[in-house]
Amino acid sequence: MHRRHLPDVEVTLESMLKSRVATLPGHIQSVYVQNICKLYGRVLSKAEASDDDELVQRASRLVSEHLALFVHSADLEVQERVSTAVILCYLLYTAESVCPCVCFIVHYAQIQFSVDLTQI
Repeated sequence: MHRRHLPDVEVTLESMLKSRVATLPGHIQSVYVQNICKLYGRVLSKAEASDDDELVQRASRLVSEHLALFVHSADLEVQERVSTAVILCYLLYTAESVCPCVCFIVHYAQIQFSVDLTQI
């Protein structure tokens, strides 16, 4: 499924973050985390288009809080993906307002996570 066809990307992102995937095998967790990052990138695009700083901070806080538990995954690929996403989210969550640095980070996230969702 392409993330552009989702009726509400934010609701989908929240639902994915509330599920309990920590018990799944590492390769499934890895794909799951990557898809969360792709949806997060889509939310950032939406926020940038509407100049919504609050949405950037809310989504960044939500993603960083829920993905942090995957940092201790037994699977190295999961750890790498989560560490990158959590740092990116933290940078955007702690930003006071949109400045050139934040715009660059948002643009980077959009490029990094711009591909279709991976099926599990």
